[in-house]
Amino acid sequence: MTRHGRATSMLLAVGILLALARPATAFVTACHQGITTDALTPGLWPLGAASPPLSHDFVLLENELSIDVAPGVDYWSLGALLGNEYQDVGPYDATDVIALADYAAQPDLQKTHCLRAPADDGSAGDLSALAASKADILDQLSTALGDGDTPDLTVTESVRLHLVFRGDADIPLTRFSFHLGRATHTLQDSFSHTFRSPDEVQVRTVLNWVDWIKGSGGYVAARDGFQHLYALDQCDASIMGALDRRAAAVEATSELIAAVADDEGGRAGRLARAGAVVDNWFGIGEICTADNHWCDAPEQNLTSLPGCAVAPGRSRGGVLTTLAVAALIARARRRCRRRGARTAAARAAAFLVGTLALTAGATARAADAPAPGGDEQAGDGRDEVKGGLVAKAGPEEQRALVARRFGVLAGAGISIDNAGYQLIVGLRYDLTRTITVGASAEYSPWISIDTGRTTRGTTNAYAVGIYRWDVRDYLELRLTLAAGVSVLDFDTWAAQSGSVGPYFAISPLGVGIRMGGHLRLLVDPGEIAVEIPQTTGIPFIYREHRFTVAVQANL
Repeated sequence: MTRHGRATSMLLAVGILLALARPATAFVTACHQGITTDALTPGLWPLGAASPPLSHDFVLLENELSIDVAPGVDYWSLGALLGNEYQDVGPYDATDVIALADYAAQPDLQKTHCLRAPADDGSAGDLSALAASKADILDQLSTALGDGDTPDLTVTESVRLHLVFRGDADIPLTRFSFHLGRATHTLQDSFSHTFRSPDEVQVRTVLNWVDWIKGSGGYVAARDGFQHLYALDQCDASIMGALDRRAAAVEATSELIAAVADDEGGRAGRLARAGAVVDNWFGIGEICTADNHWCDAPEQNLTSLPGCAVAPGRSRGGVLTTLAVAALIARARRRCRRRGARTAAARAAAFLVGTLALTAGATARAADAPAPGGDEQAGDGRDEVKGGLVAKAGPEEQRALVARRFGVLAGAGISIDNAGYQLIVGLRYDLTRTITVGASAEYSPWISIDTGRTTRGTTNAYAVGIYRWDVRDYLELRLTLAAGVSVLDFDTWAAQSGSVGPYFAISPLGVGIRMGGHLRLLVDPGEIAVEIPQTTGIPFIYREHRFTVAVQANL
């Protein structure tokens, strides 16, 4: 392996470990939702209008969101909250660290987070970064208001969001509330991505993310500004100044919402008042640079030795490291894409087959090992105990197992990427020594590890075809195909409980161990299942990579 290959592999391994150690949403919107909810509480909307309540579909949508919303939230407020979150995650899965790192590292999006762009260098960079962020806020508000002098609060636009269970979906949100939410996010970030005066009113310096993630080869603090600090993104009372920053952000957001809601002066008046609010909070006071140690800002002490921002007394720095590593992985992934997707797919397939083959070989070796103590004969008279775990069927039992063609099966599984578990029952019939057919039914609840939510998922019923080939007198490898129907067991966005669609699954390489008592132990470590409980309207597709274990008794 080349040096570049070893480095890429190491980065990938570290990134995966860090991502597994902490959910990605820890760095997304821990504070923004609470700040925005507080600012929206007075219910100030243009024209003195009141938001309609959530429709039934939007009530169901709440369980699909990666954020928690307050009980009784109305339609416009939900749009603003989703717009606020959109600035951080865009259309991506909040658990996809690679995609989010790539998204966050785009130079032209730094202004949406009140961070320095690559060209915002030195003390002049503070002014240019703030000016770009102000322009972005006003652009979002201009889009929210539309072209007319009187805003149309009922106009909607389709926004691509990644839902927790449903995946990507286009959601109709009111244009005004969605873009208002995006504007509030940028304003709020000016309190977590800057060093400010003690009263939080004036900016001292704007922080840097896009250059800092390049490491020492691309980041110079004196030129690029102080690094982004993870701790400043938190609202935890244990973090120095966090509650003061939150209170100021709520005040600024409330002022911005009120300025746009005021009808005086029409569209021009709303934008002028919004610009004045931004100017009030974006004013530069004391100029702070590396030369004067950033005016001895106490926030500097929130930087850990590895370069991650951590809260005093808390271990929370892994997320920013994950983002930085993920950004490097994302860059490497883009290079690999250009080398050809077919090569990558072939390598992935070879890796899968090789891994499963090694698993089968390891199982065989373990099964061939004598029982502990060297006794190769089981206490019940069978020929040997395999690996000290399961008893191999003896010659007579092997012949009896072949003669008993009909079997019943019970098993369970877990899914890895779209998390969930399965409870499985089935019937099997051996047509020949190598071909088995059957039918199964399973209950498949789904789990969102990121949000901690669970749902009933689907119930699936399907026909099964299995090709078996012997590699030992007791051990068989298995290729399994399944097709049937999938029934949705819960109501969700644009899909109702009871919806029915197709189900498909394949286990390219499983293992079966013929045991005593007419039993088979079946292990499928790489099953891929696709549940499509709705094909009309907006199709609902749920893909799972599963690890299943079952016991089959031939009668």
